[in-house]
Amino acid sequence: MFTAADRVIGRPRDISTLVGADHFIDDEGAKYVVIAVVSSQAFETRLNHERTNLAVPSSKIEDIIRAISEKLDQSETDQLGKIKSRQEKALTLAIQDSPIIRLGLRGKSINEYVRSRPNSWKVEQFVGDLAQHRYRRARDLRKSLAAASVDRPSYENAVKDLSSEIDSAKKEALAEYIVHRKKIIDLIDVARGFDDAGKLTSEDSVHELIFKRFADNTETDFCEHNLWLIDDALAFMPYISSDRPPDGKSRKKGDKVTDLLFYDDSMYLGEEAGTALAIVEFKRPNRDDYVFGKAKTDPITQVIETIEKAMEKSGMQRADGKFGSFDTVSRRTAFVIADITPSLKKVLRRQDFKNLADPRIYTRYWDAEEIFIQAMGYETLIELAKKRNQAFFSVLMGE
Repeated sequence: MFTAADRVIGRPRDISTLVGADHFIDDEGAKYVVIAVVSSQAFETRLNHERTNLAVPSSKIEDIIRAISEKLDQSETDQLGKIKSRQEKALTLAIQDSPIIRLGLRGKSINEYVRSRPNSWKVEQFVGDLAQHRYRRARDLRKSLAAASVDRPSYENAVKDLSSEIDSAKKEALAEYIVHRKKIIDLIDVARGFDDAGKLTSEDSVHELIFKRFADNTETDFCEHNLWLIDDALAFMPYISSDRPPDGKSRKKGDKVTDLLFYDDSMYLGEEAGTALAIVEFKRPNRDDYVFGKAKTDPITQVIETIEKAMEKSGMQRADGKFGSFDTVSRRTAFVIADITPSLKKVLRRQDFKNLADPRIYTRYWDAEEIFIQAMGYETLIELAKKRNQAFFSVLMGE
């Protein structure tokens, strides 16, 4: 609170975001807050005409608040140390689950990195920040390796320099990550077969393994999903929604809701900025009752109508309460994950799909709607995931 003319002037300022907590806890477990009351001769000379507020630019007010928070850092060292310790523990667990994001630390220890970031950050913000740094580092590495690969000795030295940065702890974390991927692939294979009662499992079992249903990535951590099974790029899309209606409310009977929806507002197409919308539709393994035309029996018609409805809504209510707006979408993509049974194959042929590049993967691009759709079976999904990870499985497990 700012004071001048023997009174509190202006409104109190909430610094809990800067501090990283809305209260502290003392040694006896009791909650307490810190109230900073600030006075200055400079305030006395900068009162407005009504003497109720400061005639100071808002940017200067923010500078003062930031300086006060820094003073609080010095007086509440133990409490802020507890906040940093909690952040460090949460990020350590996240890196154990997804070791690849460790590359974003760029040589810093987890402790050093956490202390350089805001006290208010949750684990999802740390993971997102590290993922961005990892992407930039990979991009810079590709450039340096491309330049070094002009002659063999330079290339080999560049690779050795990179390898020397990976200590034994990081190698163990990488090994755990590869084992995790192997187990998830095995679970997906089991989930598409018979359950304990001898019945074929539903598509929901597969869906749940890939991304938690009725949730989005504002409440689902990067480490809690396995979108890499479909496409590694999907895991880094800015917004991901799973089995949620556009209004964010509970799904009602008869609602047409896409299984997975992805939105990217930071895509670049040549020199122009663009946006991308992608959806994934899962179908029950071994289903063989598809009929061309109607959305209920034709998954291609279904995904086209789903994308059109998403565009009509022009956005989606996120789980954190914010509304995610879909601006003009430059690129639309859909994945249909369904076993290519005889009836589905017939529908795909009627929809003019081709499978020339790979007989197991059917694709088509609609010029008018600007939609690219790709359909594949669960067996193909698993096989491609294995191939993308085969080098790691071979080195680590001898497979």
